[in-house]
Amino acid sequence: MLHNKNMNAQQKSELRIPQWTFGDRVRKARHESGMDQKEFAAAIGIKSSTLAAYETGRANPRFKDVPVLSKRLELLTRIPRSWFMGFDDQTMD
Repeated sequence: MLHNKNMNAQQKSELRIPQWTFGDRVRKARHESGMDQKEFAAAIGIKSSTLAAYETGRANPRFKDVPVLSKRLELLTRIPRSWFMGFDDQTMD
């Protein structure tokens, strides 16, 4: 059963929101852009192997590089940089 309107309080308290990594967000944005990894990486000024490492969780950008990279991603995808940085997470009521 995917959805039950009669969910009890205990079940509601067990609800959780999946955490998206920086790489998850980049991968989602790239898929929506319709670009392959090579094109997308070139457009934001990184190597395609670096992008692949971000998307698979094998690597993360250095903390000091995240704001600059997020700005490049925003300019390319029109998705707010704050989303890439994890500031625009949705919350569940």
